[in-house]
Amino acid sequence: MGKRCICNVVVHVPEELNVNHLTERINDFYIEIAERRLKNSGLPQEKQIAVIDRIMEKRKDNEGVF
Repeated sequence: MGKRCICNVVVHVPEELNVNHLTERINDFYIEIAERRLKNSGLPQEKQIAVIDRIMEKRKDNEGVF
């Protein structure tokens, strides 16, 4: 594993925090990571769109899992 790879993410939730707000922030975090990695990938735009489509398909498939 490389030096700059995220190994674990630990989230401590205070009792007064709105869990929905936390979920939105975590989702935003992952979206930012995906955007940054796609920009740095050097893939043509068509392939980047295909990657995004695949991610969306996977999310829809896993929606009912939790």
